[in-house]
Amino acid sequence: MKNTKQIIYNNLPWFFKNILVTTYNLRFLKTHSKKYYQLIEEYKRWFYEQDFEKIKKDQNDRFLEFIKYSKENNPYYNDKLKDIEVKSIDDIKNLPIISKVEFANMESSKSEEKRIVGYTGGSTGVSTKFYLFEDDYIERQANLDFFRGMYEYKFKDSIAWFSGKEIINLKDIKNNKFWVKDYLNNITYFSTFHLNEKYILSMIEELNNSKIEFMAGFPSAIYDIAYIWKKNNIPIKIKLKAIFPTSEPLDETKKQFLKEFFNCAVPDQYASS
Repeated sequence: MKNTKQIIYNNLPWFFKNILVTTYNLRFLKTHSKKYYQLIEEYKRWFYEQDFEKIKKDQNDRFLEFIKYSKENNPYYNDKLKDIEVKSIDDIKNLPIISKVEFANMESSKSEEKRIVGYTGGSTGVSTKFYLFEDDYIERQANLDFFRGMYEYKFKDSIAWFSGKEIINLKDIKNNKFWVKDYLNNITYFSTFHLNEKYILSMIEELNNSKIEFMAGFPSAIYDIAYIWKKNNIPIKIKLKAIFPTSEPLDETKKQFLKEFFNCAVPDQYASS
């Protein structure tokens, strides 16, 4: 059953959907804080300049810190790991495999620190709810944007997102609007529930009239759009710098097709949640 917020959103006129999406994404401004930019610079040093042995030591130290924190703050891990000795990252092979069902049902951390709720994309069948502390969320975003930055992406660059969110209604469809916009962060979200050829042609027209530099999201959706684009011999009026596929495994054949059709990089970004 749809929640109240989704019902209200669905019944808004298209223009007000854009305003609501933009307002909702104001949370990104908090994420892209001073710490975010400091971490980006740290990752640059770590990736391009750091000695490999130092990187391995950092990795080992952070792993041990993580295990210690898990034991002390999460009742589930405290029980699971109580008889397992962990002295280095090599001992990761001694840790038990935890099923998705176990993970979904485990008790959350005892910490009183403010938590952010997140959800995986559900590509293994069911979306999973998880929690992040604010600092962890900032670190996750900095790490992800550093990776994207290898392909020239910067926060607020124009990007088209293709993910499984319910973003339009029947009235929008009648008006050939298969997307909503976050004006502040320069993101256009396209509906992946409406990928028949007629609707895709409207999406292609919107993309060609935009200044999109990047695409991200379901590779199957991006491929379907590119396939129809090529099939109909429609000129490509955008110049993409990269496509970041996520939420699904990236098929090598589709990857090569997208690289050649859009003449851009297609690095695999699977499992970014």
